[in-house]
This record gives sequence, structure tokens and C-alpha cells, in this order.
Amino acid sequence: KQQAGQIMQKMQSHIASLQEQPLRLSSLMNINLPLHCTDDTLEAVAALWNIDKDHDLRKTLRGVRRWAMNLQNMPGSEDTFSNMVKQVFKMLSTQFHKPEMMQTPPDCVSVLHVVTEVLLCTLDYLGTTPPFKKLLSDTLVTRLDDMESNGYLQLDVVAGILRYRLVQVAEIDRMMSRWMDGRRPGPGGQTQVNVPAADFVILVLQRCCLEHRTHFGKDFQKCGEIITKQAERRRRLNQQQQQAMSSQELQLLTQADIFVEK
Repeated sequence: KQQAGQIMQKMQSHIASLQEQPLRLSSLMNINLPLHCTDDTLEAVAALWNIDKDHDLRKTLRGVRRWAMNLQNMPGSEDTFSNMVKQVFKMLSTQFHKPEMMQTPPDCVSVLHVVTEVLLCTLDYLGTTPPFKKLLSDTLVTRLDDMESNGYLQLDVVAGILRYRLVQVAEIDRMMSRWMDGRRPGPGGQTQVNVPAADFVILVLQRCCLEHRTHFGKDFQKCGEIITKQAERRRRLNQQQQQAMSSQELQLLTQADIFVEK
């Protein structure tokens, strides 16, 4: 626990340093990601890829892996590990609510996205063994479900967790389909889709499948079924039915239709 606290202190120090001295833009040619677009996330990955192997940040990340390896045979290791994951995830999620994270000088990489990559990498380094990898996945699923119910989900967090394979895609598919599933009766007693959740899920799938292309649409079978139904519903609507719908719901159906077409 003491070592875990020291690691978190080092992470806080690295984050402060990245704010004070943002990383410069780097070439995207050498990163191990399919480059179908250029965005803040890919620029952050490229900038971190190019830092020296003896940089203090890299040393801390290697220390995270050693800590997890040494922890596995200690008493109470699961509770200690789970608490560490929760702390890192909380640090990751709270970055998006800090105004100072939105301020980046010209010709520098978004500080928010660099810090996001660092903390996602920290979570990845924690999953050093199959038991810890499963515990990491289970803990993150619980955290994501809690955040969704409170309306605090962030697109870059969910897409990043998928990109790093921190949770099995089938598990996230089931989880996101539950978010979209109807939670209130509609006209005639029919169940309606959760519009805000469905809108968020479509954004996640667009990021993963169409922009970064780290996944295929077929990876999200349960979500795909729900989105396809919404697209088919959009195509069946006549003018009068469209006018009777809320603008938010009509926009969702249109987005679902566009996503299915792509």
C-alpha cells in the first residue's frame, strides 16, 4: 500500500510536469496504430512514443509493472490491487473536469490527451498476470457502470479502455447494450431506447470502428442490433411521425442510420 501511494504521488508529479512543459508535436509515422485520421489522441500517442527510454515517466511505468508483479503473492493483494485501479481510474476521469487541462500552447500536444494516454498505459501495466487482468477488467466495468448511471462518462475514457483492451470487447458490448436498453415505457407500453446512452454509444463506436479503426462493427453485436433497429425505425417514419418526435430522438435515429450505412 505504501508503494502504491508512492506511485500515485509520482503520477501526480508527472501530470504537473506535463502541464508545465507540454510535449511538442511529433511525427505520426512511427506509432503502432492504423492512421486513418489525425486527432488529439494519435498526436498524444506519437509524442509519448518519442520520449527517451530513460525518461522518469517511463521509469515510473516500469515501476508500476514491477509493483503489480511483486504484489500478486502478498496477503490481501486483490483488495490492494483493486484500490489501485480505482485510484488511477478516478485520476483519469477527473482530468476532463479541470479547466487547466484544456489549455495547450500552439505547436504542442493536448495536455489532456497526453495525460489520458499516460493513465490508460498505467492501467494497462497493472494487468501483468491473468488473475490481475481479470480483476482489472471487473473493476473497470463496475466503475464505468457507476459513471454511466451518474451521467459522468467520457468518450475518450471508454474508447481508450477499448483501444488498450483493458476490458474484453464482448463485456463492453454487453454493458453498453444495457445502457441503451429501454428504461421507461413509451407510447402503447412499448419500451423506448435510452436516447442519451444510445447517442453516447454511437459516438464510442464511431471513434473505435470508423476513426481509429481499432475494432470492427461486428465486435459489438449486441449494440449493433439495437442501433440497427433504430436505423430501421428511422426509415419507416413518415413526415407526420417525424414531426411528433422530440428533436433529440429524431437526431439519434438519424445518427443510427448514418452509422449503419457506413
